[in-house]
Amino acid sequence: SLSSETTYYVRAYAHNSAGYSYGSEISFMSENSGPPQSPTDLRVRKGLGESLFENPTDFDYSTPFFSAVYNDPDSNGKAQKYRIQLTVSGDTSYTNPVWDTGVAGTSMPDCGVGSRCDDVFYGSPNFNDSLLESGHGYIWRIKFWDSADAEGAWSSNGTINMGSGSLTATFYTGPGDGRA
Repeated sequence: SLSSETTYYVRAYAHNSAGYSYGSEISFMSENSGPPQSPTDLRVRKGLGESLFENPTDFDYSTPFFSAVYNDPDSNGKAQKYRIQLTVSGDTSYTNPVWDTGVAGTSMPDCGVGSRCDDVFYGSPNFNDSLLESGHGYIWRIKFWDSADAEGAWSSNGTINMGSGSLTATFYTGPGDGRA
């Protein structure tokens, strides 16, 4: 089978007792074999360099980082945009999300198939959302777009259950840049 989104070169030839005869070289690009699949291995962390948590409980950080693994049927596919939605646990249809990065997707550094994509800081690209609140439960999901701008499927829900004590919040100048 051919790799998707790859340029191939072909030239026909014939052989008989008089020798070989070659046709002109032609090229074609194989098509994208489909949109990205659902991201997997959803994780959150408290800050850059901190441990990753899967569905944390008693989480004490109100501005987490989010990440997931990119999956695509195109072996050389690259994620180039993402969308994250976060809402309270009871809003399983995401009718009133607490945070939504935007329906058109948000640009990101390229992320290859099977790789954990760069952290996305809560509230980016423009922080105008409320902090996550003590004692609340949240669900979140993510999807990616590939280099052909094909929109992928949503992930399954990740969860964050906040602790009931005081929470820490850190603000950064850019998504995942680690500068307050």
